[in-house]
Amino acid sequence: MADTAKARVLWADVARGIGILLVVIGHVWQDSEPWLMAAIYAFHMPLFFLLSGYFTHPRATLGDDIGHRARTLLVPYACYILLIGGALLAVHVLRRDWQGVADIAFVLIYGGAKLTAHMGAFWFVTCLFLAQAFYLALLHWFGSPRSPGLIAILLVGLALGYGAGRLGWPGPWNVAVAPVAAVFLWIGHRLRLADPSPRRVVSGALLLALVPLATLPLGMVYDLNMKVALYGPPILGLMLATGLSLLLIEASKVMERSARLATTLSALGDAALTILFLHQAVHYALVSADAPLWLQFLLSLALPFTLHRLFLRFHLSRVLLLGRGRLRRG
Repeated sequence: MADTAKARVLWADVARGIGILLVVIGHVWQDSEPWLMAAIYAFHMPLFFLLSGYFTHPRATLGDDIGHRARTLLVPYACYILLIGGALLAVHVLRRDWQGVADIAFVLIYGGAKLTAHMGAFWFVTCLFLAQAFYLALLHWFGSPRSPGLIAILLVGLALGYGAGRLGWPGPWNVAVAPVAAVFLWIGHRLRLADPSPRRVVSGALLLALVPLATLPLGMVYDLNMKVALYGPPILGLMLATGLSLLLIEASKVMERSARLATTLSALGDAALTILFLHQAVHYALVSADAPLWLQFLLSLALPFTLHRLFLRFHLSRVLLLGRGRLRRG
């Protein structure tokens, strides 16, 4: 989700903007529209992994790659964990609820699917970091995403990820989900390198999506939720997520031709990481106030977006909260 490249790609930010809209919609209306939730969860997080893979550019060494990903993902993650998790800890300290303090401290360290409510979306960031580290290690070892050895290891990782999902174990930092996420990184990376025509992408995406959808009358259930290691029917769930993600990417390339629409959506895409970190805190505050759903949605989007624009103004907040740049020395 974090893209710190100097020249941002407009259609990718449009796709991220649509993706983060779906994330917020999915959380605000999660208990009221089952059909909408099923459609959104079928592909919205795989979309972000696939986009991340599309912009994979290995650096000179694996250490350089890990360091860069740590700065862009783990530094903001740690800051928001300290800010939001620290506030929750402070409430229990003031109440002298030491068991509550211990429970929250464990959850903050363990991360992943155990992070709920105000930090319910944080799992994605550590999972993305681990998936990137895994995939980049394979790239540095094998040299090419087309290497049979690399593909074989990805398939083994996919099988292990499905196995962990059957056991209901996403793991600390959602480590057991990372091998599945790495497959989406690989698909995105291969898409950029192959550079197929839009017609070929759409044709392939429709095939990938329609085959799983054709099984719905047979009673097949596509219960996808990567946070808790649910991937739907083996392979078919992966196909559906990939097909829908590719269709949205191609739609984003069309949308970028509309200046007004592209400007709005790309601005949301640029702010996607900030919205991911902060929208649930706003959402749950409004739930407590019994605010209507439309207002929950609007403010859960608008307040983090406004803070993102503020963070862009200062070097320190850009580094610590947005994962952009490095701290100045001296």
